[in-house]
Amino acid sequence: MLLYRFYLFHELVTKFDMEKTIISIHNDIKLINVVMAGTVSYAQILGFGEKECRHIELILEEVLSNVIKYDYMPGQNENVEIEIETSTLGIGIRIKSKGIPLDIDAIKTFEQVKPEDILNHEAHGLGILLIKNFADEVIYTNKGKNGQEVWIEKYLPYNQINHDEILPPVASGKVEETPKIDFYIRRINLEEAPVISRLAYYTYNLSYIYDHIYYPERVKQLNQTNELMSYVAVNKINEEIIGHCALIQDEFSDLKEMAVAFVNPAYRGSGCLNELSKFQIADIEKMGLAGVCAHAVTKHPYSQKAAAGLGLKETALFISRLTALQMNKIIDDNSERDSLLYMCRYFNIHRHEMVFVPFHHHEIIAKIFSNILTEVHLFETVSPNNNHDGERMSVIETKGDAYSCFHIFVKQYGNDVLKVVNKTLKASCVNRIETVYLYLPLDCPETSYLCTDFEAMGFFFGGLQPGNEGKTWLLLQYLNNQKYAYEKLHFCSDFGQELMEYIRNHDPNYEKD
Repeated sequence: MLLYRFYLFHELVTKFDMEKTIISIHNDIKLINVVMAGTVSYAQILGFGEKECRHIELILEEVLSNVIKYDYMPGQNENVEIEIETSTLGIGIRIKSKGIPLDIDAIKTFEQVKPEDILNHEAHGLGILLIKNFADEVIYTNKGKNGQEVWIEKYLPYNQINHDEILPPVASGKVEETPKIDFYIRRINLEEAPVISRLAYYTYNLSYIYDHIYYPERVKQLNQTNELMSYVAVNKINEEIIGHCALIQDEFSDLKEMAVAFVNPAYRGSGCLNELSKFQIADIEKMGLAGVCAHAVTKHPYSQKAAAGLGLKETALFISRLTALQMNKIIDDNSERDSLLYMCRYFNIHRHEMVFVPFHHHEIIAKIFSNILTEVHLFETVSPNNNHDGERMSVIETKGDAYSCFHIFVKQYGNDVLKVVNKTLKASCVNRIETVYLYLPLDCPETSYLCTDFEAMGFFFGGLQPGNEGKTWLLLQYLNNQKYAYEKLHFCSDFGQELMEYIRNHDPNYEKD
């Protein structure tokens, strides 16, 4: 019977050209093998090898067995739905269930286990560790009464750029000696992907936050789907690629992010990054997109100046966002974690019908909206709505990253929101997460009066993060046992400096002179 189902599944995904496939099973442990067999068949068609398919089996076995064993009451009969689909870089698996809500805090605890401590943890914890090590992306979402979801993505086993293939240092390398050269701008040719990966390595070593850039096959595939839109500056004399800049989808909004910018150190000062950015802006406007954004570093003002020259304005400052970037030919102190300044530009006047803001942040929020030419009506709600459904559960989405940061999104307020956020925050601190970011929806009245409760936990103001469909998030942030050196941050505009000072003065760990 199992082989028959396996064969049917193989025929099904082939017939439907690898579109999304859905498998629904009863919460019965014996049915996990059916899901594993079907998913592995799907993965093999995509090009996954025996080793990676075994990893996928282990991931599914662990997640499904835990869902079925621990997420249902005794005697509860429910269906578990598994969606399998092709992602740009590999395979995506979404597991949906309606049982006892996931204990995300426990999951995060197990994810932080060090190899030397493995023997001291229970089997469940070891399974979560397997998921962390074998999957490339995992997102847990509690949807309250609508159950929970686990999204898992595994990339095809492409090779990272070989260290031996890195471009050798160019003789000069000094910005002041860079000769004036003629270059032109165009979209990347797909066969040039290895050149881009080598140039990224030579410029940043392996420290760049967008790590797909180090895998030529990923660069190629992402450009094929326009999830990564690479532009290059090319020397007219010898057709050498001297610079790169790309558009990617902003993770939290419907804006395109200008990112993955680097120049061969020998050609810094040639002006090619500025011309690349102008070319991108023109392209985006032709596409009719809403606007652009950028994450500018704050250890120096250069990237901020470039963004400001293109009309981008500051909306948020992510303190202690990532480990220090290492840029060849630029000498700086890499001991501090880097902070990123979020900047954006809308091509047309952006309008909000109504947003609900905390009364004590009203003035700075109004300035931020004005800074990005957004028309908005600000409201303050100082007490809970008496019609609020006290039984409604919160919808919280959480996501970690490779830079010791944790992101908590409040998708829907419920009676348990303070308890859930506080519990998640404590678990993050225990697990030595450096920075926790909390995103509160400004179109919900609860944000106005609950902000002070979150700040009582140690969160402090970070700015505004644009969202999808015209929405905006209020960004709060928490530094885990950090006294951040704000004096080392650099800004190119008066408003950037003002925003930093406002954020610094609300940081509970900041000691004023």
